Formats: sequence, C-alpha cells, structure tokens
Amino acid sequence: MHIDATSESQADLDRFFALSLELLCVAGLNDGLFKRLNPSWERTLGFTAAELRAQPFIEFVHPDDRESSLEQVAGLADGFAIVCFENRFRCKDGSYRWLAWTATPSLETGLLYAAGHDVTERKRAEAEFGAHQLYLQRLVDINGALLDASVDGMRLVDLEGRSLLGNSVMEQVRNDVFKLPRYTTLQAGAAMLAHRLTDPAAYRATMLAILNDPECSTTDEFELAEERRVFQRNTGPVRDSDGVLIGRIIVMREITAERDAARLKAEFVATVSHELRTPLTGVLGFAELLLEGDLDEETRRHYAQTIQREAQRLTALVDDFLDLQKLEAGPFTLALEAFELSALVRQQVELYSVQSEGHRLEFAAPDEELALVGDRKRIGQVIANLLSNAIKYSPAGGVVTVTATSGDGFVRVCVRDTGIGIPSAQHGRVFTRFFRVDSCDTREIGGTGLGLALCDEIVTAHKGRIGFESTADVGSTFWFELPSALGARAASEYAPFAPPRAA
Repeated sequence: MHIDATSESQADLDRFFALSLELLCVAGLNDGLFKRLNPSWERTLGFTAAELRAQPFIEFVHPDDRESSLEQVAGLADGFAIVCFENRFRCKDGSYRWLAWTATPSLETGLLYAAGHDVTERKRAEAEFGAHQLYLQRLVDINGALLDASVDGMRLVDLEGRSLLGNSVMEQVRNDVFKLPRYTTLQAGAAMLAHRLTDPAAYRATMLAILNDPECSTTDEFELAEERRVFQRNTGPVRDSDGVLIGRIIVMREITAERDAARLKAEFVATVSHELRTPLTGVLGFAELLLEGDLDEETRRHYAQTIQREAQRLTALVDDFLDLQKLEAGPFTLALEAFELSALVRQQVELYSVQSEGHRLEFAAPDEELALVGDRKRIGQVIANLLSNAIKYSPAGGVVTVTATSGDGFVRVCVRDTGIGIPSAQHGRVFTRFFRVDSCDTREIGGTGLGLALCDEIVTAHKGRIGFESTADVGSTFWFELPSALGARAASEYAPFAPPRAA
C-alpha cells in the first residue's frame, strides 16, 4: 500500500509538472546540464527536450546575462536556499525570451530545481514605458527651454489658482520684483500686490472678473507705485484635450521702457512745438516790421539781426531732428581729417561768448598743439552742445570755464559751469534721448533733449568716452576724451582702441 501511495503521489507530481505553464526544470549543479524539462520549454523556446539536454543550459543564455546567471548558480552551490533572478534565453529561431527564475538547490544530490516565468511582454512594456517617459521628459525639457527663452513671464495655474508651471522670467519677477511667496495662489498673490500699485481698484476689478468668470480672457496694465515699473498682463482659460476647463494661463511683460519712451516722445513733440513756434514768431514778427518801411538804418539792422538769430535757432532745431533720424537709422558715418583741437574749441567759445551778456566764457588754451584725427564738424557739434547747455543751465549767469588738455594718448575737453546742476537721481538718464533735467528751475529752459544723446553717439563713434560730474545747486562739469592723432595711430598699429564707456 505504501508503494502504491508513493507511486500515485509521484504520478500526480508528474501531471502537475507536465501541465504547468511555467518552465520547470531539474539541472546539475556541477555540469550545468538539464536532467528534466517540462513541455512548456518547447512551447516557449521551440527547442525539444533532447536539444536542450544536449548542452549546458548556460549556452542558451544571452551572452550579456551569462556572468550574472553563473553568479546566481554559484550562490546556490554555496548554500543559498533560494535565488531569484532574470535572464534572456535563446529561442530556436534565434530570438530571445526574458525569463524570471526562482531556483533552489539540493546539495545532497547535486541538483538544482528551478521554475521560470516568461516575462518578455512585461520587459517590452517596461522598455516602451521607459522610452515614452524619456520622450515625455525631453518634451518637458524642450518646452521648459522654450518657455525660459521667452522675454515674457508665463505661468499656468489650476482652477484654484495654484501654480502648475512657470518660466524663469515669471519666477524672477515674482521673487525679486513682486516679492511674493513661492507657493502663493493667484488670488492670494493679487491681494498682497494690489496695495502697492498706483491703481489698485482697476487691478482688483480684473481679478474679480477672473474669479467670477473662469472662462473669461483679460488684458490689463498695472504699475508698482514705489518702483515705477509697469507691467502688461494677459490671461485666458486653458482646456484639456477633451475641452474641459483645467486652469488659466498668465502671460506678463514689463513695459516700463516702452511707457517711458512714449512719455518722452510726447514731451518731445510738445517741446518741439514750443521750440519751433518761438523762433518762427520772432522771424514773422520782425519780418512784418521790416515790410512796414519807414525805419532808420539802425532799427533795420537790429530787426535783420534778430531774424538771422531766430533763423539760426530754427536751423539748429532742424539739425537736431535730422541727427535724430540718423541716430535711429544706425551709427554715424565720420568724415575723418587731421586738425588741431584747441583752435576748434576757441572758435566755439568765441561764437557762444556773444550769445549771452550774463555769462563770461573763459578758455584756458594749452601751451602745446592738440593734434587730432576725427570729424571736425561733429566734434565741433559736441563742444557747441556742451557750451550751450552750460549757458542754458546757468540762468543766473556766471563764468563758464573751458579747458583742453592732453596726456596718455588722449585729448580731453572740459566745460564747467556754476549753474543749477543735475539732481543725483537723474544722473543715469543724462545721455538718453529726449532727456531734460526736471526741476522747478528748468521748466522754462528750452531744448529738445537730444543734444547730450548726440554728443554721446559722436564721441563713441570716435572711440572716445564722455562723462560728467554734477551737484544740484552747485554746477556741472561735462568732459569728453578722444584718442589723439599719435594715440590713434599707436592703437591702430598694436590693438583695437576701445576705452570704457563713462558710467
């Protein structure tokens, strides 16, 4: 009976062995040959049992997996109770199948017992998923690079106003300009920011419209009151591929420079209108007086001189406008020639000395000649602008001191006045187009605000530099430096000449 029961149990085990979908096997620990295989091996790999038993199992393992597989078998021989690992087995058609193994040894008999599960489809799915993840990550990286390359700040928020995505521009503005906490929601951030704006009511109205209608699109502008920085903001709803509303996109750009330029141009138009009207009125008025006749010679001469002076003012204004056109078209084209600078300075000083009875222009001429290679007309324009400004911005009169010196391969011209000076807060804008000193003392002083910008362009075109020192209610000293004729030759022979721009 015992023998019959044992035989029956063995038969049951044989049936399970034959019917199992797993790859079951018995192999030698020492020789590595299969001793017994179930039918799943042939169904999975295509080899018959005889073909598989003909050579060590390691010969069927993918070359890249053999070393790790042998390490697992060695572990079993050293007494490991169970090992689990994966490798690739060769099929009869030359392809490979991924198999996941669980193996245990019988050290007494020198055999190992193993069950393998075909995980090829799982591995393929994992590889496809990994490739898809890599593809998605590349898309995220590309989109992030594109977002960060934009000059506009961009932010995507969900329906609760929580930030989902933002580019570096938006992060920098939020942190450094708006000074808002990193995880602030759209509405909470708006509440913190509104009181710092010049028009908080308009800003709050836009935010209320977004809150009441998540489908709406908005465009608004707001200005930080203390920083005087202006931003334009556009927002709109965002939907997923099914058309379901999922959040809102905010695109923001700082437009402070554009607003300043528009304001300066508006002021420029107003200034031009005033500046043109004043000399035109003088020309027309005195021309009418001349036409009336019956005037003595002295009066006629006085009227004619007035007309000439006002016409010269008109000419200077037109020249400024033409130079502005050239500035906007590109760099100056210089008509270079060799000349002596101190003679040009003296000529301009003599010209401007007769334009104001309340000012005395003093020129400290150098002992040596100041040889220069440059555009004589343009450099004369620079000197004229500096002298004109020194007179205009010294409305109470006084002494204007002019010096011309040389040294270290440069020639330097300084124009010093004792006028109203320039407030320190405006120093950074002195050489920008349309800039005019803004104070109660300068409201009645004429000018287009182009002179110093033109001076800067001319000096820079000569590879020189221009700067100033000024104190409000004390006066200003404007100067410019140009490479002398000797310095220019040396620079062209040995290295490009590029002195630093004045701060």
